Amino acid sequence: MKVDQFVLLAVVICGPTAAGFTLLLWMLDRRAARTRWPILELQRRPPGESTRLKIDALTDKLMFWVFVGVGWPAIILLSASYRPLPGAAGMAIWVTMGCLVTVVAVRGIWRVLSELRDYRLGFEGERDAGGHLDELMRDGFEVFHDVPFDNFNIDHVLVGPRGVYSVETKTRRKSRNTSAGFEWRVFFTGDALEFSWGKDRFGLEQAARNAQTLQQWIYQSTREKVPVQPVLMLPGWMVERRARGSVTVINPKEARGLFGKAAPSISLETVGRIAFQLRQKSRVDLGQ
Repeated sequence: MKVDQFVLLAVVICGPTAAGFTLLLWMLDRRAARTRWPILELQRRPPGESTRLKIDALTDKLMFWVFVGVGWPAIILLSASYRPLPGAAGMAIWVTMGCLVTVVAVRGIWRVLSELRDYRLGFEGERDAGGHLDELMRDGFEVFHDVPFDNFNIDHVLVGPRGVYSVETKTRRKSRNTSAGFEWRVFFTGDALEFSWGKDRFGLEQAARNAQTLQQWIYQSTREKVPVQPVLMLPGWMVERRARGSVTVINPKEARGLFGKAAPSISLETVGRIAFQLRQKSRVDLGQ
């Protein structure tokens, strides 16, 4: 194929697409210049906000790998039509390049899809836990979700006369094999979690660290020495507590029964000061 023919082919294939995207961007820019959102910020972060942002970023990354998997073979084919290599050697080179690009793209797509699967599971778990925790507002609690700190967030924070709680949510998958029994139940032994597949401490240490961080932050922000109780929530699992531990492990459905009936231990003035600081920390700038 001659150079002028190759250029003409490239224009015919890519020209309409490029023109369409240029027009789309111009129209979006014009609309953005004429209007703005009526809401500039959210007063409180919704459950799973940090996880939602990670899902959005991973979705963009997935689109990139899909383009690599679909677009690059077309580019290689176009290049081959412009300057084909002679004989079987040329064919082998193009096939090898296509296979390499496909392998890289498939690995990238698989990795991103695996991450998306985990983050979406966590997101739904945080939303489920948040819905149950919001019921504690009937019992005088202020409920905050996805409270941001340096390089991490605390899934949920409860503040009320009955105490301050730092809640970490971990959503664990269940096996589809029910032949062994008790796949829906987890036993808390005081320092570990026992599932049907074995024992681990996943989430316990994080819950304890988050409570300590929150307690220090409350003192720095309000000069109030208030104990923060760490909680680990396991949505969808029936939790049987065989011993007491430094971390309280519960199913989200148990939250109101446990925390809503606790004896008052903090003055309303202290609750107000802590809640004020948390409200400032939990605002979401919509950036519009």
